[in-house]
Amino acid sequence: MSVDGIPGSYSFKVTIQAPDSSCNQRTDWWEVITLQGDLQKNHRRIFNKVYEDFPKPLEDTMQSLDIQPDEEVIIRAHFQGNYFSGRDPFSDDNSWYQKSGYTDQAMRGTIADGFQSVRISKDFAQRLAEQEPLPDPKLCREP
Repeated sequence: MSVDGIPGSYSFKVTIQAPDSSCNQRTDWWEVITLQGDLQKNHRRIFNKVYEDFPKPLEDTMQSLDIQPDEEVIIRAHFQGNYFSGRDPFSDDNSWYQKSGYTDQAMRGTIADGFQSVRISKDFAQRLAEQEPLPDPKLCREP
């Protein structure tokens, strides 16, 4: 992940391990949320296309984020279908899969101090999965 810009107008470039292979197995969105679990000033990047032909992992940029340098936020993604969430640190099972929704992997930090990869409950702020803006399933296009 990288950040560029000035206070009140930053660009975030993120890298997502995307499971994209069809409209039923894809990245829905990524978002910037507060530590309280609120969508950060409507900062959500929606995907209405399957990015199967893009290099894996998926890289994407969101521009003009109204965030202050010392404001701590969480950046996370939402997926459709089954996806690999990474190795469960409490299990010897290396093929830990989850179903549609938020993963337990996120980035947390500030622009001033940087971001670190963290694990959060995939149920944290689950209500945001129903909050607009949301992808329109009728608009999903496959390559």
